[in-house]
Amino acid sequence: MKFPNYNRYNCTQKLKTSLAFSVCLVTLPLLSAPVVCDTKQNSTYEKRPRVLLIGDSISIGYTPQVKQGLSDIAYVERIDGNAASTMNGLKKINSWLDGKSFDIIHFNWGLHDIAYRNEDSPHKNKLDKFNGKKKVEIEDYKLNLQNLVDRLKKTGALLIWASTTAVPDDEPGRFPKDVVAYNSVASIVMQNNGIITNDLYSISKSFDQDMFVAPNNVHFSKLGSSVLANKVAEAIKRHVQ
Repeated sequence: MKFPNYNRYNCTQKLKTSLAFSVCLVTLPLLSAPVVCDTKQNSTYEKRPRVLLIGDSISIGYTPQVKQGLSDIAYVERIDGNAASTMNGLKKINSWLDGKSFDIIHFNWGLHDIAYRNEDSPHKNKLDKFNGKKKVEIEDYKLNLQNLVDRLKKTGALLIWASTTAVPDDEPGRFPKDVVAYNSVASIVMQNNGIITNDLYSISKSFDQDMFVAPNNVHFSKLGSSVLANKVAEAIKRHVQ
């Protein structure tokens, strides 16, 4: 598959090849030793599509293996830090995208949006789903997500939405039902914009406890992150080959 931004690399590579060949023609007669002109200039590396991963700490967990799994066919990078909520995404999206070019963007927001926090909570992250306040209400989440999608579409990249991963029943700051509701809203946004969905929710919903770092925690163990990484890599690979 060829991507909207792929031609930039093709044109750059052709220009480099032409210049390298011209230099060879000029300098070859001046040299006494045999010279082999290599005009490939790491073309395989330069022609690899560029992939950007956007997400929270769940994506931080699976990024290294995604990079490794796609190293032969794509150049994969991730935003700095945690994408957090859609509110944070709207603040930082331009800094993540301006002046850069990507062929595929795999993205998610959700777990931070549905989190309830209370400044008086003894939890280290102030999570408290019974006395706290939700970060982003579902109506605002839908609007924020649409605005983020509008910005992402301007990149010309192929967009892949990752559904938000499952929440354990007794997680202190989130309700499992909210994941379902917010994923449903996100699905509508993605369908309306013709965006592919990578269903990480269903696969994470099937995980046993050993796939999580601890009981009642939304984060995944190395094994859990590895399974998610394979799912993400395969979703991206499907649109590269």
